[in-house]
Amino acid sequence: MKSILLILLIFLACMNSQAQDLVSGKATLSKVSNSVYEIKVDSITKRLDLKSDTKNRNQGILSVLFKDCEEVRLSVFQISELTEGKLISTVKNYNDCNYTPFQLTEKEAERAANFQVDQYKLFAKLGMSLNQVGFFDSGDYENQTQGQLGLGIAATPGFLGTFQGNVYFTFEVDAAFSGDKEFDNSALVTNFKRNSYRGSLGVEYHFNKSGPVQPLIGIGVGLSQNYYNGSYDGYLIEETVGNGFVNPKAGILFPLGDKKSLGLILSYIPKQSDDLSFRNEEKEIIPLVIDTHSFNAGLYFYF
Repeated sequence: MKSILLILLIFLACMNSQAQDLVSGKATLSKVSNSVYEIKVDSITKRLDLKSDTKNRNQGILSVLFKDCEEVRLSVFQISELTEGKLISTVKNYNDCNYTPFQLTEKEAERAANFQVDQYKLFAKLGMSLNQVGFFDSGDYENQTQGQLGLGIAATPGFLGTFQGNVYFTFEVDAAFSGDKEFDNSALVTNFKRNSYRGSLGVEYHFNKSGPVQPLIGIGVGLSQNYYNGSYDGYLIEETVGNGFVNPKAGILFPLGDKKSLGLILSYIPKQSDDLSFRNEEKEIIPLVIDTHSFNAGLYFYF
């Protein structure tokens, strides 16, 4: 008796494990288990889980399987909720189809024609910064120059449409270094060298994007960190000061082919005030405020 029951249980298990054929023809539909189905078209078999798969994924699978029947392929995207009954009727409609090669609809063709991938260019910069340096907002300035090195990326996203290639979003980091300079416009004997490190985000508009010469204008915002090393009235200066800044710019690019270009870009950083006031050995506060306007010129290589 136990052997007979065991055989019956094995038989029932085997029956339940077999897929149940629902539709046959060019496309066959089988039910594997509750909510899980298999569709076979020619030599391609795909499995759909109506319970856990997202609607878009199921519709995508059906549209690929039914690509040679345009009417049915389009109808699957009109199904609000894919049930077993709708799946059976869709497969039957496909089996009754007059098969034709896949063709894009007018909307699909328009969407494909207008589709644009994001584009970006890396760039390196070699430049010079001319800093007009004053003290205590006196209006009397002397020049101090810095050599610059920089790296960055300029991206023009596909969602810009016809403005892609005109509008670029930029991220740039650079470092600027000066030699030691003695300033005659300070009331007290002052000399220092300054190293500056900057990072900025910006937006640029490039004119004549398909032409041999491409003017541009732009603006950026960023943060700078200035490192001072020198002396003031005999006291040693070793200070670091950070500032935010805006950075209007203009320039011109010369395309070199193979998506490379060479550019000359001028920019300006309005007055920044660095408060380097400090306490001397007698705990007295020694005031020191340095004001700087920065004019920058860079040779950019885009690659």
